[in-house]
Amino acid sequence: MRLGPDATFHWARLHGIDAGSVSVDNAGNVYSTERFDRYVDLESGPGTFSALSPEDDRMAFVKYFPPGALAGVVWSDLNLNGARDLGEPLLADVKLRVYSTVDGNADDDDDVQVLPIVYSDASGAFRLAGLTPGSYFVRPELPAARQYTQYRAGGDAACDSDVIGDLGRTAVFSVAGLAETSDVGIGLFAYAPVLGGKRHAE
Repeated sequence: MRLGPDATFHWARLHGIDAGSVSVDNAGNVYSTERFDRYVDLESGPGTFSALSPEDDRMAFVKYFPPGALAGVVWSDLNLNGARDLGEPLLADVKLRVYSTVDGNADDDDDVQVLPIVYSDASGAFRLAGLTPGSYFVRPELPAARQYTQYRAGGDAACDSDVIGDLGRTAVFSVAGLAETSDVGIGLFAYAPVLGGKRHAE
């Protein structure tokens, strides 16, 4: 069974496949099957659904959504222009937490952290695969003496920084199944403390 675009459940025909296995229909939908002996809640709305068959065997069908990936790069914004320019150094070992918004809205009680925590590699790149299709954001952990650069000031989605400084997280990105969203940019600049407790960019 699958949830159709008209918000109703549709039966999927299984050709010679026993319960407890996986089947793919002609439209490319993937289903896992499992026998059960009770009612099951198939979606977040009220009520439950019983899949009692004429043979008195109860079977639940759950559609499988192929996962996607979220990727990007962390760099040092030397000229503080909010864009990753040629020759600006890439930053390794920056700790990054990825969150699912669940409902498409960030910064509410529904946000769920996705594990594992990832770190930018020697080339400044990071990637988290195995994500259920949906909306996600990244919350970087600022290294010592670093601050976020300007938010999307470069005018080029492939080279600007997507971190909203006041929120300490990136904008929300959509991840699709069997695809990679790879243009997440995290620009940081270095600063040094000065007399009077103020700080300035190096």
